[in-house]
Amino acid sequence: MKINLLIVICAFFIVETINLFAQVTGEPSVPAKKDTSFIFKPARPLKTFYDLQKEQKNIWGLEILLSNSGFGFGTFYEHSLNENLSLTSNLFISGARNTDETEYYYPDLHEYRVPNKINRLYLIPITLGLQQYVFSNELSENFKPYVDAGMGMGLILQTPYSKEFFESFSYMKTHVKFAGYIGVGTWFNLKTAVTGLNVKYYYIPFSSKGLESVINHPIKDFGGIFITLTIGKRY
Repeated sequence: MKINLLIVICAFFIVETINLFAQVTGEPSVPAKKDTSFIFKPARPLKTFYDLQKEQKNIWGLEILLSNSGFGFGTFYEHSLNENLSLTSNLFISGARNTDETEYYYPDLHEYRVPNKINRLYLIPITLGLQQYVFSNELSENFKPYVDAGMGMGLILQTPYSKEFFESFSYMKTHVKFAGYIGVGTWFNLKTAVTGLNVKYYYIPFSSKGLESVINHPIKDFGGIFITLTIGKRY
């Protein structure tokens, strides 16, 4: 019995050995070709915000302002001193008031009037300031927050409300006062065309007596918070 088992095992190994050597050797493998990579280069070099600052140091544009006195319009100029600091100048014109001035229709006069209003007042600040970029290396080049501060003079124009609008400028009085501000803002785009948003607090004291737009409501500080939308051009 043991002899028969041994013969079966030997026969199994002999058959498997014959089958192993009977296989045809395949062709040698061909080494795979090395992968190739394509490197694309822009037609023009990509310029960073700081590259543009070196080539085009100036920005000029227009401003639309919103305050408690209503809308205003102005202009600004900015000159880069270095990568994070700029010299700025601003000028805008806005109405001035410290109470709600609602017009009512007067049938006997056949016109709309503001009750108890005695003066039309206009504010024109002209200021120079510095603008400092913050977090310049942490944020996108298309989002540049900054803080700014400046000072100058505030022109306050006073015309009598009792006169017709254009005629009233013949009776205009001009007051020159100190004007200063601090603010925060950001540029959203700093290429050829630029847009931005800014919030400034202006301090423009008049006097302890103040100046009336409406009777018994003198304005002693012509400043306040101004929200500004900026549209400009770099050159």
